[in-house]
Amino acid sequence: MLEDVASERTRRGVGTAFDELLISAQLLRVAAEFTLRNYWSLAAELARLTEDHPEHEMLLAFRAATLYECGRRADALRVLSSARARMTARLGLDLSRELQDLREAILRGIPVDRRIFRCGALGAV
Repeated sequence: MLEDVASERTRRGVGTAFDELLISAQLLRVAAEFTLRNYWSLAAELARLTEDHPEHEMLLAFRAATLYECGRRADALRVLSSARARMTARLGLDLSRELQDLREAILRGIPVDRRIFRCGALGAV
């Protein structure tokens, strides 16, 4: 559609902006479903989204918290462990403080502090 009227650079910019807008919209919907406690329906969708965006911290946080709320504690910890290994190998970074706090809550078996989805590095929604 843009091939005839825009340069490659412009098309890439529009594509990137569209991708970011799409992720933002998906996050808003995920946040709403999470708030409504529709954890089971979110689990499969978040698996797909985190596969498509494996380093997106907000998606990873929602996925781990959703699995934990479904009673799948080991799977939630596995998601965070895999994310940490991937981020360390690719970027030389550890998990953000919010994801580390989420991991700690899951390990201790305490309720997830839902404020992590509204503040700090995860405050995208």
